[in-house]
Amino acid sequence: MGLITLLRGFKVPIGVLDCFLVAHGVEETYSIAPRLEPGPLAPPLDPQSAFLRARLAAAGTASTSSPPSPAALDGVRVFIPNRRGQADPTYAYVSYAFVMVFSQRHVDLAAELPERAPPGFAALRRDVLACASKASEAAGLLHAAGMVGDAESELFVLFTEDREFPLKRPFVRESDLRCELCAGEFETWSALQVHRIEDHGVTVRNPLPDDL
Repeated sequence: MGLITLLRGFKVPIGVLDCFLVAHGVEETYSIAPRLEPGPLAPPLDPQSAFLRARLAAAGTASTSSPPSPAALDGVRVFIPNRRGQADPTYAYVSYAFVMVFSQRHVDLAAELPERAPPGFAALRRDVLACASKASEAAGLLHAAGMVGDAESELFVLFTEDREFPLKRPFVRESDLRCELCAGEFETWSALQVHRIEDHGVTVRNPLPDDL
């Protein structure tokens, strides 16, 4: 399965992001897209995204005397595009808000992908991109991508092959897991479908969602 993601945040050469991570004792990405569900023996969040969330919390507190909200921190993740058969990706993306598309989806841009970044996100972007000065090639990639100034809230769409879409919170909305026939709420999309079949006699299996 491929993963389609809409996100607000910034674009960064992978070499620059990896330089920043390693400089702070965090393992580099190796140009590999993090898994959204790493597995039972791995932490629930990849270490790169966890570190960036901690940095944002610190930067936000320093700039406003109050840390970003938990919801704002939940939107911070590292995304890396890839497609099987193509060369390794050049860029990664650091989000402060994201939406994933399973089949087709209405997106409320103002509510789900707001243009205004959370406090501290601009400072986080500056800290990451500052590592470009240590590598002329990375600096050239920044300019080639038009990444100058303080554009920390750009809107991007990317495709990541071989990454599953976890059909459960926080990757879907609460309404996506609510039965339209009885308003019952479920933890996963598959549990909702089992309920619709067993409790309501719905005969269509694996329906294509109209808005997910």
